[in-house]
Order: sequence, then C-alpha cells, then structure tokens
Amino acid sequence: MVEAGKPVDGELLQFLSPLGWEHINLTGDYVWRQSRRLEDGKFRPLRMPGKP
Repeated sequence: MVEAGKPVDGELLQFLSPLGWEHINLTGDYVWRQSRRLEDGKFRPLRMPGKP
C-alpha cells in the first residue's frame, strides 16, 4: 500500500502477513476461478512467476 501511495499506520504493520496469494481469501479459504472447465484427466498449464 505504501508503494501505491496509500497512508499506512505503522502500528498496524505487525498484524499483516508478508505473504499474498490470489487463491486464498481474507478468511483463509481457498478460492479457485472456474472460468474454464477441463475434461477429466486434463490439467491447466502452470503459470510462470510474474505473469497473470
């Protein structure tokens, strides 16, 4: 947030995790996009780090 120019209360930083994963939401539940259905026995290709 600081890099985006948003004000951040330094006292609250101790409660934040440095990790961020797009498939885990704030309550710790796993969330997977179901935009594309796959056939049985097929897999999605792996993404390279830094690519959406």
